[in-house]
Amino acid sequence: MSIRNLAIVLFLVWYLGGKAVALPNDRVCFALITDMHIQQKDPKALAGLKACVEQINRCDSVDYVFVAGDLVQQPDSMSMWQCKEALDKLDIPYFVVAGNHDRSYKGKPDTTFHLVFQQDVFCFSDSLLTFMGFSLYRQQGESQPRLSDITWACLDSMLGDQLNVKPMIVVTHEPLVEGDCGNARSVIKWLSKHHTLLVLSGHYHRYMVYDYDGIPGIVNRALRRTNEEVAAYTQYVIKEGVVYIYECYVGREPELWLSLPLDYN
Repeated sequence: MSIRNLAIVLFLVWYLGGKAVALPNDRVCFALITDMHIQQKDPKALAGLKACVEQINRCDSVDYVFVAGDLVQQPDSMSMWQCKEALDKLDIPYFVVAGNHDRSYKGKPDTTFHLVFQQDVFCFSDSLLTFMGFSLYRQQGESQPRLSDITWACLDSMLGDQLNVKPMIVVTHEPLVEGDCGNARSVIKWLSKHHTLLVLSGHYHRYMVYDYDGIPGIVNRALRRTNEEVAAYTQYVIKEGVVYIYECYVGREPELWLSLPLDYN
């Protein structure tokens, strides 16, 4: 984490007091799960995902679930199908993008994710917001994944098909930073033109804050972190121009991690 990001987080921790609070009622509420790393030799990962799904189903306020990549440790069919079967138990719509562990095995591209989940991009609007998700891929001869021209054209078409596109929240696996996204600068410039409020990602297995030329970037925690037995996910509540971000351990009350004002102008 950069010194600037650390300073932001320390200020917000001080400002918010680190207290667990009740979730406010709001028109927009969604959950985000990332970095599950399901694998056949680790039944705890799958059990943790199932427990998160059950807890989300008991929460009437959640409208959508976004899954921000690295669903599996390696893209074997059994692990991928086990993950999908667990997510299919959700009572509300869920949307998935691929992470680096989902896209390749031992450095070679793998198509299992597409066979199981069919697509790795999405774009839709509700009464208040537009939600977009996309996956990054490493092109032949390149060292970093990037948003491909084909995916970019697909997303442009999806946005073009929607009338009066609303302020947007974007989900991807890798943060849009040098070293993780080969064309990060171009992607950020494009997102800025479409009034993007937030970019949400995983990949680092911990919470972090980025500034993408004025667009807040939130990196989210993994399903299970080292030395943790209890699984967790993140819940976002948007109310009166502010996003409230909660860490939600299974079996515990949600705990406010961060709140940020959103620029609707």
